[in-house]
Amino acid sequence: MSNLKPWAQGPFELIKHAEGHLKLASDFDKRMALISFDNAIEVSITTYLHLHTTQRNNQTFEKKDVERWCLTYHSKLEFFEHFWSTQPQSLFSPMVVTRDEIVWYHGMRNDIYHTHNGTAPEQRAITGIREASLWIFSVLYRVDAELLLSEDVPTPVPQQQPSVAELSPSLAFLQSFIEFERILREALRQATVAGQVTTVSAISVPYMWSRLKSALEMVERQMPLSEEFRVRVSQPRIRLDQYDNVV
Repeated sequence: MSNLKPWAQGPFELIKHAEGHLKLASDFDKRMALISFDNAIEVSITTYLHLHTTQRNNQTFEKKDVERWCLTYHSKLEFFEHFWSTQPQSLFSPMVVTRDEIVWYHGMRNDIYHTHNGTAPEQRAITGIREASLWIFSVLYRVDAELLLSEDVPTPVPQQQPSVAELSPSLAFLQSFIEFERILREALRQATVAGQVTTVSAISVPYMWSRLKSALEMVERQMPLSEEFRVRVSQPRIRLDQYDNVV
């Protein structure tokens, strides 16, 4: 990555991580590849918007516009669509991947992330989100992401997932929280409070985090749990103790 500016290396690492999963091609790796390419799109745009003007080829934006564009995934795509329209090459070439297509891929990412149904995404979806991720990165940082990948071939991600101790703190936190979220939703769905079944919908991460321990304890008090479920609950709760100070 000798031709890559320091501020672009973080987003590119996400692309490399996704490419590593894609090379392994298992159902798990296909899901992780789609999620990682999607994350790379968002991080690429967010990073670019927070750069100093001198790091953006003297491209300037109003502060209020930057704040608005950074609000959601969709507003970030709105920014990129605007940004592309200001580029000379846009006069001769349409967007390689349109915003509505990226939104569709992002919806698939959300389905995988939140439902955990084990379904592998279609190859065309992975191909599409990969193309979008590399193109957006290339346009924003004025490089050829495909060429960079060919020069810096990602090492395939091991199929055996590393232990929490072997991961960096940020990746360990992310891996643990994904499992926490799944277990918490299952636990709260089954928990009975005052004769009513608690239903979990889209709640905030901080709220979910604060309720995790009490919810699991509540389930253990009120329901006879199988040994398998106890193991599934107790393991992520142990990992949670390591990251109590994160939120």
